[in-house]
Amino acid sequence: MTIKSTRGISLAAAVLMMITALFLAPLHASAEAHGNFYIPEGAVPAGSEFEISVEFTADDTIGTVQAAMTYSEDSIEFISGDSASGGGGIVNIKGFPDSAAQSLTVSLRFKALTEGSSQINLTNGSVFTPDGTALSTAITAYATITVGPAAANDSNGESDSSAADTTESVDTSGKALLKSLTLETGELRPEFSPGIYDYTVTVPHEVDLLELEGVTMSENDSIWYEGAKYLADGVNQQTITVTAPDGTQNVYTVTIYRETADGDNNADYTDDPDDSQDPQEQITSQQASSSTASRATKPPSDETGVQELRDKIMPAMYVAMIVIVLAVIILIVWIRSKSKNKLK
Repeated sequence: MTIKSTRGISLAAAVLMMITALFLAPLHASAEAHGNFYIPEGAVPAGSEFEISVEFTADDTIGTVQAAMTYSEDSIEFISGDSASGGGGIVNIKGFPDSAAQSLTVSLRFKALTEGSSQINLTNGSVFTPDGTALSTAITAYATITVGPAAANDSNGESDSSAADTTESVDTSGKALLKSLTLETGELRPEFSPGIYDYTVTVPHEVDLLELEGVTMSENDSIWYEGAKYLADGVNQQTITVTAPDGTQNVYTVTIYRETADGDNNADYTDDPDDSQDPQEQITSQQASSSTASRATKPPSDETGVQELRDKIMPAMYVAMIVIVLAVIILIVWIRSKSKNKLK
């Protein structure tokens, strides 16, 4: 091989490396966002107030955060929160950092009502950059709050009468409890336990019918199911109420997230953070429609669809272009080499 041919190949290799670097530059890992709960250590005394922190972190600057948090209103009561509002089992979070940052912490204050365990679930979490780019629209997290016996508050060491009443009202005999809870598709989060009353489950879009099956601990207890078995896209809810002969009741709630046709299980929360519709209204409308067989869902915006399509096909286009460029360079080098051989 001549020196000129070697130089030609070296030049072709250098050009190829530059083109490869140019096309691969946009293929960096997309930014992500996450959510975490920070809860009190140990049991919270019944009747006392406590604080829960929800921290959102991202690989990019956070502009706006919005999410929904569900909890058992029979066990704990929402009092107040930064960038949060709600009650009746749902807290809506919508806030933004005071300055450029990659994290945002929201503090929520609750009151412990009755002794036992209470599941809290963060759902439909969305994090956007200041220019409205979605870093994540599917943030979920869950934790369990344990409520213990009411603390004594009498200086003489005697328990407060209201605390004693709260303790006596706690059912420890197994009445009005399920010993098992099963479903045809999906997996309960957290794993079933008779003392946990709130669960979540995610199912693919192909699943349009989901039935729960509960078995009571006592044969004398009655069981009542509520909620639509036929699932709508997004949030659905079914409940199982267990009633003992003396009137004691416990309600098990299963929040079901059915993915949309494009694989997004949070279709109602993919809007721009400046959307005029308040998150509370979205949650309320979803729960109101859970008793019907079907629900009209909001179609994704054209801009979001175009972005998703571009993200899917661009890597393949980059690879194809690199292969074509490489083939052209090799062909040029080969033709030049043949031409020089003929001239000689």
